[in-house]
Amino acid sequence: MSGVGAALVKKLPILRESRARNAVVSIFCVLAIIVVRFLYRYVHPLPKGTKRISSRSSRSPKKKKHNSRDDSDRSSGEGDRSTKQRKTDSLLPTVLMLIGIHGSGKSFWAKRYTEIVHKSYIIVSSDAIRSRLTGTIDNFTREDEVEEKLLEEVTRTLELRRSCIVDDCQHNLSPEFRTKLKALAVNGKANRVVKIFSVKPSYAMMRIQSDVEEGIVRYIPTMVEIEKQVERVAEFEKTYKDDGWVKN
Repeated sequence: MSGVGAALVKKLPILRESRARNAVVSIFCVLAIIVVRFLYRYVHPLPKGTKRISSRSSRSPKKKKHNSRDDSDRSSGEGDRSTKQRKTDSLLPTVLMLIGIHGSGKSFWAKRYTEIVHKSYIIVSSDAIRSRLTGTIDNFTREDEVEEKLLEEVTRTLELRRSCIVDDCQHNLSPEFRTKLKALAVNGKANRVVKIFSVKPSYAMMRIQSDVEEGIVRYIPTMVEIEKQVERVAEFEKTYKDDGWVKN
């Protein structure tokens, strides 16, 4: 670079003056640097997506941080919900009460539950007890005895430290019966769990009629009975937590 400057000084006498010479040399050096950088970029071009990728990478930590915060919030929320729902003791037997109107599918659900989910559960069925006492499931003339037998079977099951499903309609919908059942499954002795079947009366009546047409013996309630049962189910849904029942 100094050799080129010396050659220019010889050809241009004005450059012999030191101040002018220094200025020209500086300008020449700057121009030379610009030319060199331009040639380098021309020979080694940058990838087209380089700037875009770098900008994405600069934003990605923030996005990742945001997602991790959302995940932590979501997991903490699920943890809070699961903590609230864990009101049963796995070391204790469970009394699982079924609440629903006639034809809501309680007996079918209980059968499938003991076949697939908990095979050790015992079904305490009012229909079975009623059939033993009267010879048929649709004879409701001895319901006091049916209720007594229901409570006896639940008591015997808990004494064996076995879990049971109380499959019944009208007794389970009675606050008085539930109080007696609750007295058997006191805190520290058994878990009190409830499965609520919320179905429309028209659907329930259709299921009952279908079973009857297939030759299955069913009690056929009136629409007035069904509507009263719907009201009782709705009332229970408002108070079951206060009564110490855990929803299945």
